[in-house]
Amino acid sequence: FNKDVDLKSGSTLIECDRISFFLVDQQNNELYTFISKNVPEIRISFSSGLVGYCATHREMLNVKNCHNDFRFNKDVDLKSGYKTVSCLCMPVISEQGELCGVIQCLNKLDFNDVKKIPKEFPPEDVHTLQAFSTQVAHAVLKVRNYGRELIEKHNLNETVEYLKEKLSVADSDKHSK
Repeated sequence: FNKDVDLKSGSTLIECDRISFFLVDQQNNELYTFISKNVPEIRISFSSGLVGYCATHREMLNVKNCHNDFRFNKDVDLKSGYKTVSCLCMPVISEQGELCGVIQCLNKLDFNDVKKIPKEFPPEDVHTLQAFSTQVAHAVLKVRNYGRELIEKHNLNETVEYLKEKLSVADSDKHSK
């Protein structure tokens, strides 16, 4: 995936402060995301935090006050200086049942609330994110398939070049005799 993927349209659609897409790294049993090209990727284990719980159990989470939830990993807030209040996590699952990742929306925005009381994401946001996650799953699979095709094409080209070289050597050996 491109490190410059912009999910701002998703945060506007859901009306949240931040939105992240965590991809699955099956080899390391981790989830990872890119904030920007200037910030190192964030990696978490499948057993860590709300995102890990969402991935492991393949279920949506809608948490009104994250710091009161036993599954919440406070270390990320401590390291980043960000204050997470509410969180909506949605597993991204392909039509074939493969877990592609998790979309995480942080801090539901309510422009009318001056007190900034923690708010749960409403059902409309959950439905919107479910539809969005379906589209993300399609995109992830397309990118993966395209990557596989590029690798196969590269391997095929290397094989063709190798065979050309061997045939050329065999042909020159035949003519030299």
